[in-house]
Amino acid sequence: MTLVCSNSTANVNVFQMNKIFLSRCTLAVVLILLTVNYSLFAQAKASTKKKVNTHHKTTVKKKSVVHAATKTKPVVSQALYDEQLNTIENDFALRHFYAQLKKLASGEVKQVSIVHIGDSHIQADFFTGTVRDSFQARFGNAGRGLYFPYRTAGTNGPDAVKDKGSTAAWKMKRCAFPMQPMPIGLMGITLEVAQDAFIDIYVRAEDSANFFNELRVFADNSTGESISISSVDGSQTYASSETPFYSQSQLTTFKLGKPQSAVRLGLHPSVKDTSTPLHLYGLQLNRTDAVGVQYNMIGVNGAKFSDYNASRYFFSQISKVPADLFVISLGTNEALSLTYSADSMYMALDQFYTRLRQVQPEASILFTAPPDTYYQHLKPNPHTAEIVDIERRYSMAHDCAFWDFYMIMGGLGSVSNWFHQGLGNKDLVHFLRAGYQKQGQLLYSALMKAYSENLNEKK
Repeated sequence: MTLVCSNSTANVNVFQMNKIFLSRCTLAVVLILLTVNYSLFAQAKASTKKKVNTHHKTTVKKKSVVHAATKTKPVVSQALYDEQLNTIENDFALRHFYAQLKKLASGEVKQVSIVHIGDSHIQADFFTGTVRDSFQARFGNAGRGLYFPYRTAGTNGPDAVKDKGSTAAWKMKRCAFPMQPMPIGLMGITLEVAQDAFIDIYVRAEDSANFFNELRVFADNSTGESISISSVDGSQTYASSETPFYSQSQLTTFKLGKPQSAVRLGLHPSVKDTSTPLHLYGLQLNRTDAVGVQYNMIGVNGAKFSDYNASRYFFSQISKVPADLFVISLGTNEALSLTYSADSMYMALDQFYTRLRQVQPEASILFTAPPDTYYQHLKPNPHTAEIVDIERRYSMAHDCAFWDFYMIMGGLGSVSNWFHQGLGNKDLVHFLRAGYQKQGQLLYSALMKAYSENLNEKK
């Protein structure tokens, strides 16, 4: 019995030891599993945090492209423009202009005149200046042409001509603000002064081809206003404004003798009615003895078709400017307008064309599509494509030529590509000087390709 009891006790001890061993093993396994699970949880948490941070950084970077485009410069994979699309559509509408160019080349006429009308893409004269230089390099320089005293008016303007106004209480109005009471004329901008004042006009000394021997002035004449022209130092008077103005266009012409690089334009409000200020609407600097092309520019920041339509003297005064070709570059501000309407756009375009054709029945007309823009700096603007379609269809139906710069530069969203290639402004609406120069080169190239084809067809 002792033996049995001894064996039984031993069995119990062995069983208890096994039980304890299994318990300890189970506890170890549980601890191992907990450790593994905690490690996996920590890794997952770190991964999630990394993804959140990455997403946050990506979001910030996307915002920086929109609001501060200069902070990012992605790899550019898109071509700047499509040369195959750089053509003039319905170029037959330019037959009068091309016939005049041909006569100029053969010596049958002395001068050919182009008038380019637009908005802020035009006012600085980078785009138009490039086209002007190209035409005049091939066909000759017939003078500077239309000009406005932009600096006296407190706004930007061409580099080639400068102006400096006397100390006076100048007031300015652009046609982009039609509700203001000041009348608007030829240049889409008006200067108003209620006291005797003067403006000095300078052409750069190195640009002797732009010296002028005739100055045409568009200004009020209803209540006895007068204008004088003299040397800048006042020592010599070149002309008097005693000859009557054209009654409707407020135009008088001053013959200056030999070409001048600078003159002083004196503005003298009426002595009969001192409560009535004098309004200056624009100037034209002509070189009557020159042979070549005169490329005139009318550009107003913020302008739309409807703004020119609302300008009281615009069409009556532009009727006094000789023109063989009108280039119309409008549509950007319509596309950016909060009240944009395709129907309103069409009606404004139709009114503009109809009134222009009434006063300039012989001139050729070329509409150019507006460039791509971003809407409120946030996203590509789909309205531009609608405006391009309206302008194209209108051109085809009214014997006008059309140049689709919108598609040439790449279409919707392409202004971002132009920015990243160093040609576009960070506002994703305007170009830098180099961008406008490229635009000018493309327009001139398209016009000359069509001109060459026209010459070949005539042979």
